[in-house]
Amino acid sequence: KKDGGGKTKSIRVVKTWKTSAGFVIKQIQEISSAGSGLKVTEQITLPKELNDVARVGINMELAGSLDHLEYFGVGPHESVPDRPIGRVGKYSSTVADQLVDYIKPQENGGHVDVRWFSVTDAKGKGLRFEFDKPKMITVSPVRSTDLADATHNVYVKRSGNTVVTIDTA
Repeated sequence: KKDGGGKTKSIRVVKTWKTSAGFVIKQIQEISSAGSGLKVTEQITLPKELNDVARVGINMELAGSLDHLEYFGVGPHESVPDRPIGRVGKYSSTVADQLVDYIKPQENGGHVDVRWFSVTDAKGKGLRFEFDKPKMITVSPVRSTDLADATHNVYVKRSGNTVVTIDTA
């Protein structure tokens, strides 16, 4: 979309994903300028057959130099939707410290009811994410797939990046 001066105001990306079972999932992403940042709106349409999925959200990898996490949500320890143990507040940590060293590797380090979070480098430069309503986030030095593949904590491999997962459902 263009504004009155001919400048691009927003970009709309439509993608269709097909699962290995043949289900079609539609994703619409709209990116627009918002002050000094960007506003990203995501819409995911699941087929009626997928009425009980474990999670819906987005996953991305950022530069490993973005190794400091600050957030406003339930903390300071990890929490999940069915176990939101902690208090809502502003918390700060390294991304490395978000990884919980379970002997049997599993997803960990999540935080529920997060209103905003930022990941920054040693100079305080980075990204800030603000939500329209509280979400669950996980910010980790390890990919979920690598945790799932590891049979013991000694086999967990750090990705070298900062892995961000934002769950909406």
